[in-house]
This record gives sequence, structure tokens and C-alpha cells, in this order.
Amino acid sequence: MSNMCPVHELTVFDQDNNKIILKGPGRKGGEGEVLKIKNNDFLCAKIYYKEKLSSTLEQKIRAMVKNPPGENLTEKKQGIRASSIAWPVSLLYSSEESKREFLGFTMPLIDTGLFREAHLYYDPEDRLKTFGGSFSWLYLLTTAFNISFVVSSIHNKGHCIGDMSGSNILVARTSAISIIDCDSFQISDKITNKKYYTKVATGDYLSPEMMGRNFRTEDIDRYYSDLFALGILIFKFLMNGVHPFQATGKAVWELPTTEQKIKEGLFPYSGTFKDVSPPKYAPPYRIIPPDIQELFYRCFVKGHKNPKQRPEASEWANALQHEISHIKKCSSNENHLYAGNLESCPWCELKITGKTNSDLFPPPEKTKKEKIRSGDISGINFPLNFHKEKKPAKIPKPQLIVNPGKLSFDIENNDDETLKILIQNSGDGTLSGTITSEQSWIKINEKSFTIQNKSENTITIKKQKLPSKIHGIKHTGSLLIRSNGGTQKIPVNAGQSSLPLLEVSESRIAITNIEPGKTVISKIEVKNKGNAILTGTIKTDREWLLLSTGIISASDTQSVDIIADTSKMDLKPLHSGHIIIKTNGGEAFVLLALSIKKPI
Repeated sequence: MSNMCPVHELTVFDQDNNKIILKGPGRKGGEGEVLKIKNNDFLCAKIYYKEKLSSTLEQKIRAMVKNPPGENLTEKKQGIRASSIAWPVSLLYSSEESKREFLGFTMPLIDTGLFREAHLYYDPEDRLKTFGGSFSWLYLLTTAFNISFVVSSIHNKGHCIGDMSGSNILVARTSAISIIDCDSFQISDKITNKKYYTKVATGDYLSPEMMGRNFRTEDIDRYYSDLFALGILIFKFLMNGVHPFQATGKAVWELPTTEQKIKEGLFPYSGTFKDVSPPKYAPPYRIIPPDIQELFYRCFVKGHKNPKQRPEASEWANALQHEISHIKKCSSNENHLYAGNLESCPWCELKITGKTNSDLFPPPEKTKKEKIRSGDISGINFPLNFHKEKKPAKIPKPQLIVNPGKLSFDIENNDDETLKILIQNSGDGTLSGTITSEQSWIKINEKSFTIQNKSENTITIKKQKLPSKIHGIKHTGSLLIRSNGGTQKIPVNAGQSSLPLLEVSESRIAITNIEPGKTVISKIEVKNKGNAILTGTIKTDREWLLLSTGIISASDTQSVDIIADTSKMDLKPLHSGHIIIKTNGGEAFVLLALSIKKPI
């Protein structure tokens, strides 16, 4: 399959031995070809060129499939508007045989008719040609938030993007973002603790400590470099495409390239360097809210020589979300939105003083007709006046609901047991997705779906494949349902248990905007889903995190108060801790995340 001939149809098999038919020709890249999957509007496939295949690559993709980031990225409660990651879903092989050849992987299909290169949004000339003034500074701010949120989700799983730049981040007209080329990321295998390092880099997004390194021959962790590149991307979105190290003045006369300026660390907006100023085409730095300016200072000045000073992605997300909620709208132009700390509209001022050749966000009645780039938009139900609208298009948002939320099977006899699950779409548009399980004793009748309303699927327990059928042993597994309307994990239990079984009402608790010095009380319920008495201990790993009891003793349900005492915390805006529950019916860990309101 060296540099593949044009493919019309190619039969491959996923990691569960399901037959998949690929349709071509596809889109060729440097390492392989991306092909559509027959009868599947949700997934596509990447097939590597033969010379690119290796056992290490197969192991890396397998680690990605087992440790995906941000399973809830599309859920509204997370504050993300349909943002997604083109992350591997399943490995692909040449056959069902034991000596089969690894070929590539399946991944979510990103609609390039909706998602476009980042520069079309942050570059003012490109943005005006495409959207007129409708993609306002609020949308730019929201895009920066979405990027921060998704990067934080990736980092939380131990992965790094590695070669983060404007070329592998795509943006939609709603500010939704998508990240592509994920198989080039730095990946952490949580089972073997092995890291698969990124071997590529983009110079004008590279942190100073990475300059001059040989990524082809060296294994270099890219976490802090990710944080530097993230700061650059956010800066470009908020400052109309200007790079943070583009500058003028005597200090940079002999530094013609952006990479040279980054290496010297002459951030022209800090006021700490002589003979260096922002370029004339840059908007005034005061359009950036003070809290965001402080994060830029930490990233590019303090963090220039000390990478640990750079803000984490979650810090950016929190700060940007705060600014979004305090945005102001100009009374003269509804497309003029600006930071809440400003007294007057900076976009009007730039226009009046003539510092820009044209209005950066012209009002609706003066916007030019949008030029819509063609693309594959099958499955997306646009309004009839889509091409005429002067505001970001409304993208249909399917929403996944699965009932029941838990499956329990009896293994009293040797006959296979079946139950049905109902998959529903409570949102708009078409819901497409897949159903998988890592347990061989769980059989799924239909492993993919495309629905407008609802459909049933049959789940069977193959009792002959259970590890054991000893009385009192309960087998636990799960169904993972991924879709363009969210992801849901359904627990599957099989057996007759005479033992207690631990279940906790919450796996994660988030408490936001707490006044400094205050005490906050939340609750969790410790449930016994088995028989006999559930006994054990419950404790925390933080001094500021207290519990109403340290003892678990429940025949049914026990309520436990969680007390967060902010007076015992340091001044960081974000804190996290764990509640650890150990019982004779299993163990559980509950993550508590807390943000403290910044004093005025």
C-alpha cells in the first residue's frame, strides 16, 4: 500500500473484528490517506502508507484509543459548543486473522465545510472577506476559550499536542473548534507509562527552550512548550492576528525572524524592555482585559526563562470565561463588542482616529455578502437563508440520551441473556455514533447508528465467555456510546452477588466563584447496590477538604457532607482534591474542583 493507488472500496476490520468498507479516493497527506466509511456519517478512517507503518505506531494508536481526552466535550454543561477532537476510535487491520496487519484507525469525521483554518478568523483581512463584521471580538474571545478548554482536556489525560499551531486547529462560525492530526501528538500510555513523543515543530509557535533542539532524534517532553504555543494562539485571536513577538525598534533591528525575537524574549507589550515597541498595525493593548494581560505577562515574560510560570490551559479557560460573561456591546454598532473593564468602545475609537484603514467589525447593514467556501456538508440541515445571513450560522446540535443508564443480567442458568437499550436524539439534526465494549462477553447487535429520533439496540451476555460463573461473583463491564451529540458510558453487570457493591452518586464535583474565606458544603451519596452491609472508610487528600464522617456503614444509602474551607487554601484561583472511598464492596475516587472568586 505504498503511496496507495486510488481506492474505490477497501475492506478492513476494526479491533473488534467488525468489517468496515472504506470509500475512496480520499484526501492524501504526508503519512497516509483519509477515507470515508460506507454507511457512516460520523466516522472516517486514516490508512497509513506502508512505509510509515511500525509496531511503535500501532502501540501509540492503541494507547490513544484506550485513553481518549474529554469524552464530554460536546455536552452543553461543559460550556463547549460542539467542539471536537479527531481522536482515534478504533484500530484498523487487514483481516480478522491473528497475524493481521495494522493499517490505521477510525476517527470522528470533521466537516471541512463548517470548520476552517484558524487564520480565516484571527486575521482581520481574511475575516472581513469571509464574515464581514459578524464574527465579533466576542466570538474571537469564545474561540480562545474553546481552544483552552480542549487543550486542558488533552493535558488532563497526560497527553500534549506538541506541535500546536494555527494549522491543526480549525474553527467554525459558531466559535466551535476542532483539533486535527492528533496521531502526531505526544501520547502517554497509562498502562505501560510509556510516552510517544512528538517529532515535529512549528518555529513561530515554539518556546525558547525548544529552539535548536532536534526533535527527530531527541525525546523531548512538550507540556510547557504547549503552554507557550497556547498563549501565542490566544494572543493572535484577541489581537487581530498579531503575533506576540512581532515588534519594531532598535532592539529588534538585527532579529528579522519571529523565531529570533522569541528566543530573545522581547515581548513588546510588557513595558520592561528598551527600544522595542508593538508594530504599528497592532491594535492598542488596552483592548485586552487586565487579568488576561497578566496571563500573557506570565507566559511570555516570567515564563520565558522559567516555563513553570506559564499559565496552564485551565487558567486560560477560567479567565476567558469570566471575560465572556462581562463583555460590553457598543450602542452605535452591534458588532462592536469589547472588554467589560473599558469605559468606551475601542473599535469606534480606532475608526474615528483613522488608526485602521477600515472598521474591523463593520455593522450588519454594511457587511458585504459572505463568500462561503464549498465543502462536504452532508448531514447538516442549514436554514434556507444560510448563504445570506450576516451572523454566524446555527449548527444543528444533536443530543444523545441512552436508556436505561445501567444494565444488569442474571447468570443463574447457561442461556445467553438479552436486553434492549433505547438510543434517543433529544436535539436537532442527525445523531450518528458507535457502540463499543472492551468485554468479550458483551455482544452488541448494531455497533453504529444514524438516527433522527430514536432506535433500539439489543445487548447480549455471552455466558460461555464469562471468566467464571461462581455464585457470589459479579462481573462488571460497560458500553461506551460515542456520538456527535455526546458520549455516555453504560455500566453492565452480570451475576448474582451475595456481597455488597459500592456505588457513589458523583464521580466529579465542581464548585465555582466561591468568596475567599468562606466554607462551602456539598454532599455525596454512598450507595450499596449489592447485598449484606457495605463497610469501609472515606477520607480526603487535602487539609482544606473535610468530611462529616470517616466511616462507611450502609445497607442502602449513606449521605456524607463534604466541607471545603477556603480559609485554609493558598491564593491560587483553582484548587482540586480527592475523596477516597475504600469498602468491602469496592473502591471509588471523587474529584472535587473549586474556583475562588478574585477579590475586587
